[in-house]
Amino acid sequence: MPKKMNFANIEAVTPGEFTKIPEGNYVVGIQEMKDNPDKEYVELVFDIIKGDYKGAYGDDWGAEHPFAHRMIMSYKDSAAGMLKGRLDLITKSNPGFDAEAAWNADDQTKAFFGKRFGLGMSYQMLDKDGMSYLKNPRPNWFKANWGTAEDAEAGSIKLPKRDDGTIPGEDEDASAPSTATAGVDMSNVPF
Repeated sequence: MPKKMNFANIEAVTPGEFTKIPEGNYVVGIQEMKDNPDKEYVELVFDIIKGDYKGAYGDDWGAEHPFAHRMIMSYKDSAAGMLKGRLDLITKSNPGFDAEAAWNADDQTKAFFGKRFGLGMSYQMLDKDGMSYLKNPRPNWFKANWGTAEDAEAGSIKLPKRDDGTIPGEDEDASAPSTATAGVDMSNVPF
């Protein structure tokens, strides 16, 4: 039997009313970094820090769905170039901060807290098994291109192609999704 609940202070939400984050460019801030040494990657937890969706993942939903605002930064030898590129973007987004030096510091995870960068986010249209859900995409998975915070503010980070080959903003088909929340993008990780 499900637990008993006091519904007096709960606001009803009907299907389709879930607030989603539109595909687009966002300035995000690093909330946490967790090292996974056995798999040689760091999980970077972020939240949106500017604009209409500022703090979008700071609610209960964000706490209950940590994968929805997490990026993987592999430090395997095969991913060293991608890691360096992302660290360069963090450095450029935070004047006076040297992301490479912070990465090599003894307590690297604390050094990155609050640092910003830009993400251009698009829907991920296929689930892990390759099943299409273009008409009803999961609102918690995305593909992202990294950029500087300034690039995100200018809206100049090119949005990644969706799995169906369309690019947000270039396809005004009414059946194409126009909003999403974020999650882990593993498509560009070389491991």
